[in-house]
Amino acid sequence: MKKKLFAFVFAVLFALSGCSSAEDTSSQTAEVITTSAAATEPAYQEWVVNTREFSTYEQFLAEYTKERSSNYVYELPDAASAWETREIEYSPGSHYTLRLTDPANQASIMLEIDYPSTFDKISDYFDMIGYSYGAAEIVEQTDRYAIKHYLEFDSYSMIGITGEENIMYTLVIRSADETADPVALLKEYKELLEL
Repeated sequence: MKKKLFAFVFAVLFALSGCSSAEDTSSQTAEVITTSAAATEPAYQEWVVNTREFSTYEQFLAEYTKERSSNYVYELPDAASAWETREIEYSPGSHYTLRLTDPANQASIMLEIDYPSTFDKISDYFDMIGYSYGAAEIVEQTDRYAIKHYLEFDSYSMIGITGEENIMYTLVIRSADETADPVALLKEYKELLEL
């Protein structure tokens, strides 16, 4: 009888000690997660607060060159003079994004310039970030650009570096013509934008 009672008490104590250590571990894990989330939140909020939007290229350029006079400035080429500016988004210290429309070709253009980032070849960029293609494939790559096909959405983008400055950019083109070749469109607008 004493052996059974001892075994029962031992089992209860063992179970209770296991439960208490599990509780301690889970509360520590929750604390770490909370601390981690709290640590990243201010950086995200700062990025959101600092992002500015402009309705014209001239407005953006005046603000950008006032603050960042020594940084790379992408100048819209003459071909873009007939295009409409939908929006320009500027995130100081990181990038700016031009959203344009080419009414003649019914094309929507998104060009992001990552002005602090320079690389001699596009493969250097992929090597630096330890690039993983995930649910995408590179359908064409040169020293100056790569065209990425996102399999899940069947969409394409061009990741490249500009002329002599070697500044990173991302280009996305959407056409109202569903029969248009997306790779050919990216190459066409790369030339029109003089990238």
